[in-house]
Amino acid sequence: MPNKKIAFIHPFQLRLQRGIEVWLWNLSLNLAKQGHEVHIITWEGELDIPAFCRHPRLVIKKVPKFRYFQRWWAVPFYLSVLLNERYDHIFLNFAGYGEGLALTICRFFIKCSFSLVLHFPNSLVPHRYEEFKYWRFHKKADHI
Repeated sequence: MPNKKIAFIHPFQLRLQRGIEVWLWNLSLNLAKQGHEVHIITWEGELDIPAFCRHPRLVIKKVPKFRYFQRWWAVPFYLSVLLNERYDHIFLNFAGYGEGLALTICRFFIKCSFSLVLHFPNSLVPHRYEEFKYWRFHKKADHI
């Protein structure tokens, strides 16, 4: 399999340290070790990149802090990165923090292969699933 350029859009990667963030660090690092170029597109945060995750093929792209308007500031940032980097595949963990609008606009200009990553039961956070449905990502995604 040829090496791919892969993006994970996850706004809380440098803000929280839960299971989803630990999973993403480990998956990204292992993909980078296999030769893929992996970008984590995230919001600026208080946490540092874990020492074990430092790898030349693992790139962190940070949306600059913009306080209360972060989710709206993220849209042009995400859009700029997606259009300029031309990823082979994009993984979305959320769609309500600027990701949904940015990916929808991006798809008007370039082909964007993407997957939805569901780490939580619908019964606990139904609004997360509604975000994906609002953008019709459950019908447009290459993988769920």
